[in-house]
Formats: sequence, C-alpha cells, structure tokens
Amino acid sequence: MKKRTIEFVPGEKVPGTRWTVLKEVDAKNGERMYECRCNCGTVKNVSAKNLKYGKSLSCGCLQREKARNSHYIDAKNDLDLSGRIFGKVKVLEKKSGYGTMSIWKCECLGCGKIFEVVQSSLTSGRTESCGCVHYKHQSEKCKDYLGITDGTNASRIASRKVGSANTTSVRGVSFNKALGKYVAYIGFKGKLYNLGYYNNLSEAKSARKMAEKEKYGNFLDWYYKNYQETKKLKYKEDLFISFASNHTDRHSTNFIKRVEEIYRKNQAGEDIVAGSRDYSFISMQKYRYKEMPAWRRQLLDRTGILDLIGNRNSYSFEYKLERAKKYYAEFGNLRVPSKYVDEDGFALGRWIINLRNIYNGNTDGFLNEERIKKLESIGIEWSINAKLTWEEWYDLAKEYYAEHGNLKIPTDCKINGCKIGVWIANQRTARNNPNSKHKITQEQIERLDKIGMVWNSSYDEHFSNRVEKIYKKIRAKEEIEVRSSDYLFIVQQKHNYSNLPKWRQDLLRQTGVLKVIENRNAQSFDYKFGRAKKYYEKFGHLRVPPKYVDEDGFALGRWISNLRAIYSGNIKGLLNEQRIKKLESIGIEWKIKDKLTWEQWYALAEEYYNIHGNLKIPNNFEVNGHKVGQWLVNQRHAKNNPKSGRRITQEQIERLDKIGMVWNVRKQEREKEDERTN
Repeated sequence: MKKRTIEFVPGEKVPGTRWTVLKEVDAKNGERMYECRCNCGTVKNVSAKNLKYGKSLSCGCLQREKARNSHYIDAKNDLDLSGRIFGKVKVLEKKSGYGTMSIWKCECLGCGKIFEVVQSSLTSGRTESCGCVHYKHQSEKCKDYLGITDGTNASRIASRKVGSANTTSVRGVSFNKALGKYVAYIGFKGKLYNLGYYNNLSEAKSARKMAEKEKYGNFLDWYYKNYQETKKLKYKEDLFISFASNHTDRHSTNFIKRVEEIYRKNQAGEDIVAGSRDYSFISMQKYRYKEMPAWRRQLLDRTGILDLIGNRNSYSFEYKLERAKKYYAEFGNLRVPSKYVDEDGFALGRWIINLRNIYNGNTDGFLNEERIKKLESIGIEWSINAKLTWEEWYDLAKEYYAEHGNLKIPTDCKINGCKIGVWIANQRTARNNPNSKHKITQEQIERLDKIGMVWNSSYDEHFSNRVEKIYKKIRAKEEIEVRSSDYLFIVQQKHNYSNLPKWRQDLLRQTGVLKVIENRNAQSFDYKFGRAKKYYEKFGHLRVPPKYVDEDGFALGRWISNLRAIYSGNIKGLLNEQRIKKLESIGIEWKIKDKLTWEQWYALAEEYYNIHGNLKIPNNFEVNGHKVGQWLVNQRHAKNNPKSGRRITQEQIERLDKIGMVWNVRKQEREKEDERTN
C-alpha cells in the first residue's frame, strides 16, 4: 500500500488536543510542520506527526493545569489553619503556596521555636512539633538502653571494663603528671567525688574500692530488682508498638490487640479459663502456628502466651475418645462446634475437625483402621452433607464474627466442613432478590445485621451507585455526553445485558437508563463501516481512541476495539471474510504495536476503571490491541523500584491512586490469605 502523507486542513480542530491548525509552514528536519493555535491563545509550530499521534496535546498549559490541580482539588484543600493546633504545633499565619503545598508559619508549644512547615505535613499528622519531642523521646530511649537512672549509669557500674584512655588499668584511678601522683575518684548520682592523691597505684586502688562499697552500696541490687522489671514491661510495650507500626492492616491490628490483651491479663495474674474466648484464641494460634506468617509466630514466642494452656497432644487418644463419647451421650451426635471446649478444658471441637481433615486427606496425621472403627462406633460423620437449620448456620456465622469482628467471609470459607461462605452469599441473594429461590425473613435480616452482615458486595455497591447517579441525572434532565464515563458505562451494560444477574437487569429496566442512548445493534454493519471510512479519509488511519464518538454520536472507538477483539478471538462475534476484506481496504490494523504516550495509556486504564470499578487487570489483558495489563505492571515496578530504568512522577502516582491502583499485589494477596486463614 502506498505510504500516506499526514495532512491537515487550515481551520481544522485536531481531535483529542487543544490545537487548531492555522496554516502549513516550512518543513523542519524533513517533517511537515503546521502553525497551530492553542485554546489559551498561544501560537506555535507543531509537527504533523505529533499532531496525528497525540504526542502534542497543547502548548504546555494542559500540563501546568494538571500540576496545579494535583495539589488543589476543588476547594477542599484551600484551608485556613490560622490559630489551629496540631500536636504541639500552633499555626500562626500563611507564608506562601496554595492547597496542600501551602507553607505555614508555626510556633512549637514545647520549646517556643518559630518554624515553617508544609500544610500536608500538618493535616496528615506527620509534624507534631519542631523536632524537640522526637529528640526528647530518643534521649529517653537512650537512657533506657544504657540503664541511666537518677543520674547514674547502672550498666557502667556493673561493667568492669576499663576505658581505652585509662593508663593505669584501674577504673576510677589516673596519673597526674604535674604532681607525679595517682588520683582516685568516683562518680555517683550526677556528682564526681575526689578521693585524694597517692604515691603508689595500690593505695589509690584500695581507696577506689572502699569508695565503691560506701557510695554504691546496694544500688545494683535495687536496680536489678526494681528498674529492670519496669524495663521488661516497657520492652513489651515497645514490642507491641513496633509490631503495630509495621503491620497496619485491619486483621493484623486485631491480632496484635488480642495478643496484648491476653499478655496483660497474664501479667496481672488473671487465669485463662478453659472454654473462654481467650482460651479459644490461644488454642487456635497453637493449631495454626506453622501456617501463620513469621512475624505472628515471633510475637507469640516473645510474649509466651502459647504456654498458658496445655498442649493437646499430651492427651492420649483414649482420653480424647472418652471426652467425645461423653459429648455423644449428652447431645446424640458429634457435630461439635469448632470452638467447643468441655468442662475439663479439652478442646474437643478442634480435635474432631482435625480427625475429619486427616480422614479426608487435607492434613497429615495418624488415623488407623482401629481408631476409625472406634470413632464410627460413637457416630462420627467424616463429611457433613446433611442440611443444617437456619439457626445452626447462624451459630456458625456468629462464631466467625466473634473471632474476626465482621462477616466479610470468602465464598470458599468452611467451618467444621460447612460452607459458611456460600450460605452468607445465599442470604445476601435472598434479601437483595426476593424472587430468587432463597428466602429470608425480616427477623433473620435484623439478626444478621446485629453481627455485621454486609448485604452488598463492593462490586454490587459500585454498580448500584453508578446506576443511581445516572438515574438522578436523567431526572434532572441533564444530558449524558457521548464521551463521558456514564455513556461508556451504559454502553457496557447494553453489551453485557444478557449475562447480568437478574437483579441488575431489573434495576436497569426499572430506572430506564439503557434507553438514554441508541442501541448500537440497531445500526447496520454498512452504516458503521461508513462512519469508519469517513474517519479514515479524514485522519489517514483507523487507530481510533477507545472513547472516540463521532459527530453523529456513534461510538466508533468502541466498535473498532470490538472488531479487533473478535478478530483476535478474545470475544464472540460475526466477522466473516467479506467484512474482513472491506475493513482491511480502509487500513484497519488488527494489532497496534506503536508506543503510546503516558496520557494515552492512562486513558485506557481510566476507561477500564469506569466500567469495572477497579484496576485488577490481568497481565495479558489488552484494550484495542494495547497491553494495558503489562503497562500497569511497569508502573508498579517504576514506583516500587526507583533505581530501575523505568520512571514515574509523583503526580502520575497520585492520578493512578485516584482510580484504584494497587501498588503491592503480593501484600494484598497475603492480607486476603490472612483473612481466609484467620
């Protein structure tokens, strides 16, 4: 095919940019140049290539606006902090800047120092003083480490090490060259005592030893008995603070609080009662010890709370079997709740679960034919398939809530072999879809509300909010612009309507949001082909931006993207040889390999977010032939590894944060794993 030249007509508005072409000027470095006017009024010469491929969007005013807006969103960051107090910092007046980057003159209430600080440091809590509080805290930590109390360094007294500058090899004795005599001295409680001058070293050494007995006395005994015990307690407090600062997610914070609570009870001399909430927690940690993260094992080992209850393995099988027989005689079954502990403190529920897991091959353990027969003789069920009553399911959910503090249960979660995650999902379906096969009463809904039931998943909530937002715009007679995110959302729902859950279909039908835009399928292929041909004749290619909508309101960008996806086999659709030839006759490219600008990549990611409500994009995912999944991996690598060859600015990081970027996928997966296992 003959290579096409890039041409623009004077007066033409370049799509997707702020440029309006005025006239063609002399070529530069072999490239065709055009004189263009920006929307702000600036006139510059721009190459035809940069105009065509979107490498030049404005004279520079667009970048300046974005840079300014990155720290000044709406009016919420334009605050008046005068007179407000943050920690020990009192704000006096504004010096310069705007938004979160404003510079404020402040006074430290701790020491009276006047200094300047940026607004974001104040509002985020990073700055609470001029630095004097941190210095004081570090000084106290240093004193604690050295054992300095009442002006005396206890660790120095306890040590017999002689300083490197000492020439006599005796602590507290030096040689005065001017007098030619030995000098003995001793320091205690902030004071230095001169013990006298001596002609020989042995006399000075004896004087020093006598002074140590007189001055120090029983100080070291008192120090080790009282101060060190206090130091141990403070060490544990610092230990909890350290772990809490390094593990800030909700599940880790709850775990640390529970361990600290039990540790303090033990220090106060309180007993851990068999069957209590604390007993069950410790028992659970013993059971999951090998599977939990290393930092959790370390915290449990340092606090020693696992030693507060006996080791279940110390009981013989016959003893455990007798406990199970007693339960069976009382209740008529061995469907023991997972946290059940009998009156003798034996965790029977956990033992029964372990037996089922060993029998089904889920965990390792010893279970021979003899033991299996004994257990079956008292009615053990190796897999519980019988239907539970609603009350029994509710008890399991209540048990989960008592341990985790919520009912955000993964669908694959099981308790005692029962699929509690699926049951919770069914209750949600019953409440949200009254016409479904699942039923739930108002009383049951209220009981589930009391233990933190979440009736809408995050995706359902996002969908409902989007539909409600568009419905309100329709009621207010606001126009849905063809290039807007609302327009694209409606198009996506039209496309996926047959695959949507019934309650989503009902919501779309009742609100009537699908009627806002014309049905794309009502337009023939020839009509759509004509719109594509017109675009090709105007721009010389069919690299249509995904959000592009022509002057007649036809979403040409979406249609071209769908054609490429059908051709590549990513989605189903009709695309025969005749249509392929017609499309290739106007220059369609089935795969686009040219590099995009950061802004163009961001537009693709933003489009995905507007439709799906997140950026959980698979690495091999493509949009319009562009590997947007791999691009997000590169952005994540650039942010997490500053020394790598890739670069990303703070402004770009903040923009990606606004559309739900996940910077540490492995950390998020570990948190989800902890949520499932804990």
